[in-house]
Amino acid sequence: MKTGAVLLATLSAASATDYGTCYLKYSSEGSEKKEGATSCVLNRETGNCSYIEDHNIINAAGGKEVSSEGAESCCKECQKDERCKAAVMVKNPNAGTTCSSNIADTTDPAPDRLQCEGFHSCGYNCGVSYAYPSDFKYPNSHKWYTCKKSDLRIVVSNGIPSHNVTVYNPNDPCVTNWQFEVPLTPKYTSIITETQPVGAIAVQLDGVPMFGAQEDPFDGDSNNAIQPPSTATVKDGGHWFGHTSPQKIWHYHAPFVGHPQYPTEDELVGY
Repeated sequence: MKTGAVLLATLSAASATDYGTCYLKYSSEGSEKKEGATSCVLNRETGNCSYIEDHNIINAAGGKEVSSEGAESCCKECQKDERCKAAVMVKNPNAGTTCSSNIADTTDPAPDRLQCEGFHSCGYNCGVSYAYPSDFKYPNSHKWYTCKKSDLRIVVSNGIPSHNVTVYNPNDPCVTNWQFEVPLTPKYTSIITETQPVGAIAVQLDGVPMFGAQEDPFDGDSNNAIQPPSTATVKDGGHWFGHTSPQKIWHYHAPFVGHPQYPTEDELVGY
């Protein structure tokens, strides 16, 4: 991908946003794997939700479904119901604003919560800087493969950035085992497929994913990652170094994609 091909357009013919389903559970017993799920257990004494590993769902019987705009909102709904012991947010993989019904769909891998950098911020508008590689517990690891027989270009990475970062949100980046496959010889198609509004749409040369122009909505915030309104909670998506998602995945939104200076139109930055 050259920088001229990066699309950060304002969407006009937009459809309604469906964030997913929030399940309030009256028991916190039992769990099973489920893609796109974020689960938490409510501590009634403190009123706080303790999140469990991503892509796990608490499968206890008893409870109800409520509307919600994300995991944080789902937890708040649980706090309102005195019978609620746990909350499960199952995200719509195409959550966000879209222009068509033909949308690419990818599933992000689950980060390794035992291999996190230990980064923190001093608030959403107060950043803490970390130098690469001296301040990183886990340095960037990535490898590209050219597979002529299968006509694929493959990159395997740990999802950790390979440059200095400044952290503006409370989400600590963790090692995430990515594998991207793209064709060596792309072929033209007349079928138009829209990139998914939230989640990975491309990969930088360092193996870190590029996300689209939209942010995963945070309790009703605008989902414009690049130019959020002043009232938004999450405002750090437009920085050149990227940021971490609530799922603890480091990623880029802005077309700088890890470069302090804007790349030239002929500079290869990813696929």
